[in-house]
Amino acid sequence: MDPSDAFSAAHPFRWDLGPPAAAVPPPPPPPPAAQHGNASRELEDLMAGYGVRLSTVARISELGFTSSTLAMTPELDDMMAALVGLFRWDLLLSERFGLRAALRCAPSAAA
Repeated sequence: MDPSDAFSAAHPFRWDLGPPAAAVPPPPPPPPAAQHGNASRELEDLMAGYGVRLSTVARISELGFTSSTLAMTPELDDMMAALVGLFRWDLLLSERFGLRAALRCAPSAAA
């Protein structure tokens, strides 16, 4: 475009026709083990054999509960209500009883 052109003179914005800039790749997401570490594995071990789905255990760990904090939580019904309210997660009746049974039989809950 000619700088003496009336359109170019009226509009100060100019297109940069240089080479394209190198795209910076986004940083890789942290691995799942670094986010929750052994906490979700401990929850999986705690709930194994009690009829609690692994996807439910993952949602519980997303709420920030570990096996030790879940065993110390007297408001288990509030935690289950948070699962339903925040994640729109349907807890099966057997899962509700399985959570309670797993926490009663947990070694840290007996201490």
